[in-house]
Amino acid sequence: MTNNIHYVDHWIVEETNFSPQWLAKYEAIMSQGNGYLGLRASTEEAYTNETRNWFVAGTFNQFSENEVTELPNIPDVINMKFLIDGEELDLNKGKTLDYSRQINYQTGELTRQFIWETNQGKQIRFEFRRNVSNTELHFIQQEVRVTPLSSETKIEVTSGINGRVSNSGSQHFIEWDKRKKEEVLQMNLQTSESDVKVTVSTKHIFYLNDEELVEKRDLQIFRRQIFESFSQKVDKNQTLKIEKTSSVFTSRDFDYEMNQSVEDVATEKTKAFNQSYKEFNQLTSEEWARKYQQAEVNIESSDFMDQLLMNFSRYHLLIMTHPCDNRVNIGAKGLSGEGYKGHTFWDTEIFILPYFTFCYPEIAKNLVEYRYQILPGARKKAAGNAYLGAQIPWESAWIDDGEVTPLYGDVDIVTGTQTKILTGLIEDHVSSDVVYGITQYLKVTGEKESAIYKQLVLETALFWITRAEKNSAGAYEIKDVIGPDEYKEHVDNNTYTNTMAKFNVDLGIKLLDGLSENEYESMMPYLNQQSKEAMLIQLTDFSENIIIPHVNEEGIVPQDDTYLEKDELDIQGYKDHPLVNQIFKEYNLDQVNEKQVSKQADVLLLMTIFFEKFTPEEIVKNFEYYETRTVHDSSLSLSTHSILASLLGNVELAYDFFKKLITIDLGKNMHSSDQGIHSASMGGVWQSVVLGFGGLKYDMVHEILHIQPQLPKEWNSLTYQFYYQGHKLEVFVTHDSFEVKNVSSSSENIVFYYNGIEYNSGEKIKL
Repeated sequence: MTNNIHYVDHWIVEETNFSPQWLAKYEAIMSQGNGYLGLRASTEEAYTNETRNWFVAGTFNQFSENEVTELPNIPDVINMKFLIDGEELDLNKGKTLDYSRQINYQTGELTRQFIWETNQGKQIRFEFRRNVSNTELHFIQQEVRVTPLSSETKIEVTSGINGRVSNSGSQHFIEWDKRKKEEVLQMNLQTSESDVKVTVSTKHIFYLNDEELVEKRDLQIFRRQIFESFSQKVDKNQTLKIEKTSSVFTSRDFDYEMNQSVEDVATEKTKAFNQSYKEFNQLTSEEWARKYQQAEVNIESSDFMDQLLMNFSRYHLLIMTHPCDNRVNIGAKGLSGEGYKGHTFWDTEIFILPYFTFCYPEIAKNLVEYRYQILPGARKKAAGNAYLGAQIPWESAWIDDGEVTPLYGDVDIVTGTQTKILTGLIEDHVSSDVVYGITQYLKVTGEKESAIYKQLVLETALFWITRAEKNSAGAYEIKDVIGPDEYKEHVDNNTYTNTMAKFNVDLGIKLLDGLSENEYESMMPYLNQQSKEAMLIQLTDFSENIIIPHVNEEGIVPQDDTYLEKDELDIQGYKDHPLVNQIFKEYNLDQVNEKQVSKQADVLLLMTIFFEKFTPEEIVKNFEYYETRTVHDSSLSLSTHSILASLLGNVELAYDFFKKLITIDLGKNMHSSDQGIHSASMGGVWQSVVLGFGGLKYDMVHEILHIQPQLPKEWNSLTYQFYYQGHKLEVFVTHDSFEVKNVSSSSENIVFYYNGIEYNSGEKIKL
């Protein structure tokens, strides 16, 4: 069967016919949210292969000692059961005509409509609309219209709260009680280990031809379920309308006040919430417009898919990121699925944070402050591994959870046993990635370096000093690591890792020079009680003697000590395959580890981050060498290659990689997003457009702003907006010229560099 995805325009994606085997695809790419909550796009009526997920950021819970903490699946409120003259709505039965389900990324609204013909031959039109508020973050609203087209029909509706949900079998909630309070159905629960209290509420209003119906409803209470049923005879061409308003409140909410119970807050606010769906959707649409207008990205292209991909990515970046809570971060699948358990990785700082730093600095600030708050867990991890300082967890969850990486993963195709997950043990570059991302945020926004920032830098620098080993020649080596390329385990002196560690330590040296004795003394308990002078000596020794692999005679920067010595392998078949991880159908990870095969950009990611440290000739040679050995099995890989190709001036190659980004989630691979969308790829799309084709780059070496745009031939123009040190700037690019305008209230000239020459905002520059 051919896929049923249709790209309507640069804002709307459509499912053109009902296909139960592809439910997960649409549940993920059409998911809704506001950063506080995330809701998969499950249908109202139930199907056997559905995945009903509703998550609230930060409500992590550990089901058992054998599992790691994860975001628990909140009781489902989307469910509705329809009986049409006693026959249950099921699109696998009867006939379905004129089916369409659409997500509008401009307004956030999800709609579905079809005509269903029962086995008795009756035709009924169903129209579903749903949205998640981004002004009242706790609320979801649905509207359903049911219209008989053949004759008078008895319509029965059962709807409410279903607590019989889990995370792939793990039940995270203890049910307290459930009841009906006036018009509100309510279920109160508590997570089994983290003791987070959760109240889920829902209420219904029924209308016949827009006149409210007040007939009695039957209350149905079962174990972990509370529903109400309503029955109404509806004449031909008349419409039964249901408005369902649902909410969730928890004891971990950013606005929770301890002097009032979660249940009371939920009851009070849900009762008082009286917006019609029309009003609700209008307010939500207006807020979406405001959010998008804060940092527009407009592509005039011969292929509208380019703008659609950009809008798709911006939408998902905003619904996965809490707008005002610095105790939560971004999961690798956002809030759109159970994949990676809602955990935060290095993806945030390297692939996602730049979007918020440049476009929504107020949200970026929350993401930065989250990392400050996990410092105690980082200290604990370092101490547990016999290191000093702070070792940032590879996977993070709630602010005091520490390292939460699972110990075991998929089954080894050769041995038949579960593969041990080493990333939480030896993929240490995350510590420097976090420091890099936060430092970039501070430089771009102009925010003052805080005491906690300085402490983070120095504690992670101390970790690197103790993580490294000094060899007989007096050089520091960082052994037994995993770099960004996760197909290479237990390697020594990964160039990316060592270079980022040096960056981290060099920052520490710079900060030490500017610290007063009192400032430093306050940090000493976390720095092994060393004097400032002793700390400076250690940092300087590390910086001057850390091994950084250099370009060899062939012009290649070694990825690590042994990569270039490994056997080569023809990987073209794996690169060309529409599905990832195909190499593991023939090899296990140990075998792949001994080949010149990379999962994703490693050396090339370093060259993208520190472009200024390499010559164009070096970058070209390394691009050609490593890309031919990279299978792009990570969703992080394509955007890096696109950006680097743009920086090298190979715009058409960059565009080829950009087009491949569509395949990760938005494309016609109907199972690529089953576990949720790929968060880092969303950030990578924006980076490919703005940092790549738009040429925006903050030079961390020289601390200056570069704008060096180049457009692919398929584009006529590109307009993008960003914030720089308190100013809102707009860049308009064509093939012939570009112009940078200060569109904030200030008319101050902003200095930037193009081709190494200094310019001011307001000047039109020829390309």
